[in-house]
Amino acid sequence: AFYGRGKAKMGKEDYPGAVDDFTSSIKLFELRGGLEIYLTLEQPSAEYIDCYRTRGVALSHLNKYNDAIGDLSIAIRLRKDDPKLLHDRGYLEEKDGRKRDAIGDYQRAGLLYADASARSAAQECVERLDGLGAKTEADAVRLKLAPRTPKSDLPK
Repeated sequence: AFYGRGKAKMGKEDYPGAVDDFTSSIKLFELRGGLEIYLTLEQPSAEYIDCYRTRGVALSHLNKYNDAIGDLSIAIRLRKDDPKLLHDRGYLEEKDGRKRDAIGDYQRAGLLYADASARSAAQECVERLDGLGAKTEADAVRLKLAPRTPKSDLPK
């Protein structure tokens, strides 16, 4: 109930209320053993991970970037190599002036998107990296996006 209500409050831009509801939802998920159970024994549910992600977004709307980035970092620990979570954290790091951290997250997200053939999402990461002046990192993603031509051993 808290999760659904938190999502509804996000839609209504009631960010303090959303933070409260997502916090309550997280506490319910963690009653059985805390965060550690999901890092070691059990696969966390998508809702549980989204509680951290969306609470982080709500906190960013309240200009609490440090707490927001912390929540996205927990979500990433729960679901490693999720390009959307990495992109979101990179965006919050960029907004908070943590350029070096943002570059790392955007590059990793861009490479993962490129591996998954999500070209437009990978291209968005390239644009963010270019905007931050991270040409080398942007070029690494561009290289992954470049069409591969199969090598042939046939005579020319």
